[in-house]
Amino acid sequence: MIFAVKKSGAIASAILALSVLTATGAFAADEGWNPFRDRDAAPPKREQRPTDRDRARPADRNSTFEPTPPINSGLDASDRGYPGPASPRLPNDTAVRSKELPPISPPASTPAGRAESWQGMTAETLTTHLRGLKHPSKSWSLRPTWLQLLTNMAAQPEPEMVAALADALFNSGAFRESLRVATSAGPAASVPVKLKAARAQIALGDIDDGCAAIKQAASQPTALSADARAIAIIYAGYCAARSGQPSGATLAAQLAKEAGVDAPQTLTILDRVGTGSPGGADNATGLSLIDVRLLQLLPGALTPAHVAKASLPAVVALAIDPNAPPNLRIAAAETAAGASALSSNDLNEAYATAEKLRVNDPETDATRRARLWLTIGRERAMYQRTRDIRTFLDSAKRAGHHLAALRLVAIVLHQIKRVAEIGWFAETAIEAAIASGKLDVARDWIAFAATLDETPAKRLRHWLALVDMADPKASRSRGRDLDAVERLARAGRFRERDLHRLATVLDALNYNVPIGLWDAANRAKQPSDGHLPKTGVLRELANASQARQSARTVLLALQTIGPNGAEGAHMLALGDSVRALKRVGLEADARRLAVEAVFASWPRTGLDQ
Repeated sequence: MIFAVKKSGAIASAILALSVLTATGAFAADEGWNPFRDRDAAPPKREQRPTDRDRARPADRNSTFEPTPPINSGLDASDRGYPGPASPRLPNDTAVRSKELPPISPPASTPAGRAESWQGMTAETLTTHLRGLKHPSKSWSLRPTWLQLLTNMAAQPEPEMVAALADALFNSGAFRESLRVATSAGPAASVPVKLKAARAQIALGDIDDGCAAIKQAASQPTALSADARAIAIIYAGYCAARSGQPSGATLAAQLAKEAGVDAPQTLTILDRVGTGSPGGADNATGLSLIDVRLLQLLPGALTPAHVAKASLPAVVALAIDPNAPPNLRIAAAETAAGASALSSNDLNEAYATAEKLRVNDPETDATRRARLWLTIGRERAMYQRTRDIRTFLDSAKRAGHHLAALRLVAIVLHQIKRVAEIGWFAETAIEAAIASGKLDVARDWIAFAATLDETPAKRLRHWLALVDMADPKASRSRGRDLDAVERLARAGRFRERDLHRLATVLDALNYNVPIGLWDAANRAKQPSDGHLPKTGVLRELANASQARQSARTVLLALQTIGPNGAEGAHMLALGDSVRALKRVGLEADARRLAVEAVFASWPRTGLDQ
């Protein structure tokens, strides 16, 4: 979040006053921190309380790895095994506790990690490309590459890139990655970058360390821009209030107002925290991370209704906060998952908090889904379990996070026996397996369907074409099952817009598109809607991919498809992005983007209804 500042000179004086006031009295976990203390004497000792790092910490956030099984699912340890990592974590949790993060080094085995991928990228061009993006992008297919790309770029020799990278990751809700980037230079990092690291720590719930870093930044105001000084003042007010000095929040709000900080909503909430008054955000829109953290200091002030008004960083922070009330955490987790900003692991952990809901807590659609997910984890009867899964997915689809729910369901697929009694469930299982990238599991369920009635088997074969499209290492002949898709197209099972999208991505992936499919697309009205980037971006994208500049190609592809992902991109933008990623060697990314473009509209037979 950037606060507009009207009087840069005044805010410099204000933060200088803040730094003077913070000079006395050290901040420690066992002492209340008052950054506005005007007494020489140290405050009396308070009973030591556990730091945030001593509390239960959730797993590493925003990862693209597979999630863990439902908490308290009633499953034996032997039932919890499934392919892939169980719970994404940093290599050494002890390192995190000692404030040391793993070094950033691009993996040489991937195009995004090879030296030539950074060719053509400078701090200036990076900033230009990031400015052209609208965060957050809802592209679930490119998010893993986006996070890896920006994190790895911090290993490059231009330190001025770090601030832009840390901001981009933070705004995407990738706090752990933002912290890694901001701390990549170690003690030599600039004061503004240390301030960004502190913000990421506060987002992750490591608030004691974050507030200590805020105090250090506030003591060096001349090293900060006017906007950064505004952030330091407001965060310092929060830290003071959180450590038992609400008057610090009042003083921070006063200093910020006098300095001309243009953030009326945040300053109003800061005032409320200082006086202990409830409310302050009833009509708020776009709540920032610091707005939400401040409201958390006022009992009952933050409600699920605020989640819909919150920014992505604020929503993700609530979704991974183990101390957030269950109803808030669940609502935030679903919102973040719908924006492709939360891993299935984190959604699973948020749903698990439904066990802590009190009897008198109001029931919402979100909490009902959470309770149903826990029921699915405990249910042993296969028929009832699959029916509950279908109900859960239908509800999630109406709520706007269908893909995230499918990935969650993929967790329990290995526990469901393929028997004729639940043959109707095959299509749901196939869909969940493809959504989670478990292509072999999808093939197994398609093969199982073929052992049942002849007609359903034929009606499910078109899913093999989508599996083939998703698999960068498919060994059999490409496009072998497109005849099943062609039959569906002739039968009118694709909308006109979706036919064009399918033909576009197949052509971009160099498939031999069946004549019937081309004919059906040509007869359909060509759509003219969808996101198109500004003039010149498509040419830049083509030039970057031809020059094998992987990093620049990914950034330009995200800019090309727009904020709503592949589903919201113009046909021209979609086709050019898939071609560019494929040309630069990012075959898996190109195929994921193609699948993203057609997945939601892929014909369902309705056998599972």
